[in-house]
Amino acid sequence: MMLYVNGVLVADDVQARHTVWSATGAVQIGRKLDLDGYTANLKGSVADVKLHDRVIPPTEGQELGGIQPHQLAYWQLDEAINGVSPQTGGGTGLTLGGGASIYVPDESCDPEADPDCTPPAAPLWGDGHLALDGVSGYATRAAVGPLTAQDSFTLTARARLASASPTTDETVLSLISANNTAIKVKYSAADARWQLVVTDADSSSPVTVTELDKGDAPSSAGDGDHLALVYNAVFGDVLLYVNGVAVVDASWDNTWDFSTISLQIGRALTGTTAGEYFSGAVDEVRMYQGPLDASLVAGRRAAGRFQHRRLRRPAAPDRSQNLPGRPELRHGRVVLPDVEPEAAGAVHG
Repeated sequence: MMLYVNGVLVADDVQARHTVWSATGAVQIGRKLDLDGYTANLKGSVADVKLHDRVIPPTEGQELGGIQPHQLAYWQLDEAINGVSPQTGGGTGLTLGGGASIYVPDESCDPEADPDCTPPAAPLWGDGHLALDGVSGYATRAAVGPLTAQDSFTLTARARLASASPTTDETVLSLISANNTAIKVKYSAADARWQLVVTDADSSSPVTVTELDKGDAPSSAGDGDHLALVYNAVFGDVLLYVNGVAVVDASWDNTWDFSTISLQIGRALTGTTAGEYFSGAVDEVRMYQGPLDASLVAGRRAAGRFQHRRLRRPAAPDRSQNLPGRPELRHGRVVLPDVEPEAAGAVHG
């Protein structure tokens, strides 16, 4: 006999059976029948009940019982309007504060027409990124939410340090209340690695757990690092993924009400005191209700890779070559047709 919880096999030896199954009575939901009558009545809710006359294999058990995560918010960080970088598809944007800005390359430099001009640096991902100065720059979702009170969630982002060896701690993502920080992922200067920090309660003296990524050093070049915080409320643990690899697995027994906390990017807060400002670039911030598994984290890491690639701008693009099924050059970028990633990878090399 096997037991699945939210699609995850938690026990495959619940009880060995040595006799032929004999259960001719009625199905009981929310109570059990023993020698004393009906007992162990459930106080709560039950839904989506299904009965099968066969064994359910692990792959099907995941599909039947799994609670699929869904995206709550996505900030591409490609633009800012009146100090707010909009949420893709509408919703609450990220308010920029201090020395924060959105970097978008100036494409006026045309090396074909002016070989002496210096092309601008490419953004971290997509068309732009959040540039943070390490002194006062940050971005925040001003309103609390959109997470529910005690359910699982996932946060993902791409980050690149401004230097290879920062001398101070720098926070990339944090979830805070008016008094304390629930969870954050930061750069630890003493260890030169990414670090996960969680607290157990919104109190003046919470229990703090700190876990270190013992893998590769954080990136200060190219595409930076893709970071994913995955909290599973059922099992009470939180994972930190770096570039699709789970590098930290920490137990997180907490009493936080996640519907009352807000998202901070580029700094840590204790009450009204800010610190650990991030110096570098942050991009592609997403928030999910539910825990992403390893395959979904890997998918988020690659999202957008085949959408845009910056190229030198030609003096006069030949628009007649923009035929169906061929890459198209727009504003100095390659925009690919609707093809599979493997085919797109052949375009980019």
